[in-house]
Amino acid sequence: MPCEPRLRIWYDDKNKPVDYKLRCEGKCTNKAGKETDCGEQIVGSGPQGKSETHFCGCDKDMEPKGCQIYYTKDSDGEVTPHCGDCLDNNGNKDPNKKCVFKRANEKSEVPIPDSKGRYRGKLGRIIDWKCDCVAKDDPFEPEDPKNPKKD
Repeated sequence: MPCEPRLRIWYDDKNKPVDYKLRCEGKCTNKAGKETDCGEQIVGSGPQGKSETHFCGCDKDMEPKGCQIYYTKDSDGEVTPHCGDCLDNNGNKDPNKKCVFKRANEKSEVPIPDSKGRYRGKLGRIIDWKCDCVAKDDPFEPEDPKNPKKD
C-alpha cells in the first residue's frame, strides 16, 4: 500500500479545532531506493519564527509530493492544513485537476484534548481528512478543515 496520509483534527463543542495529528500509513521508497514505512516528516523548523511543514514521507529533507494532505505550523503555533497538487503521469502539475479536502472518517461525542493535550472530560468530535484529485470543473464543494460543516 502506498503512503496514505490522513490529518486527524479534534474539534470542540463550538466546532473549533483544538488538536492536530498527522497519521501516515503504508510504505514508500526513500532516496536510497529502499522501501520503508511511511512516517511523519517535519521540515523547515528553526529559530527566528520559521514555520514547520508536517507531511507523510520517507526522507526528512523531502517536500510533500502529489495530492496529499499536510499542514504548516507557524511560529505562533497556528496550524494550517493544505492539499498538494494533482500530478500527471510525468510528475508535472495536472492543469485539468484540483486537489481538494475530503472527509475520510468522522466520530462524534468523543473526548477531546485541551490546548496542552490533556483530556478534561469535554466531548467533541474528530474528523480524519485526506486530499483527493477531482476534475477542475467538478462541482464538488470542498470543505475547510478549520471550519467544517456541522451535520
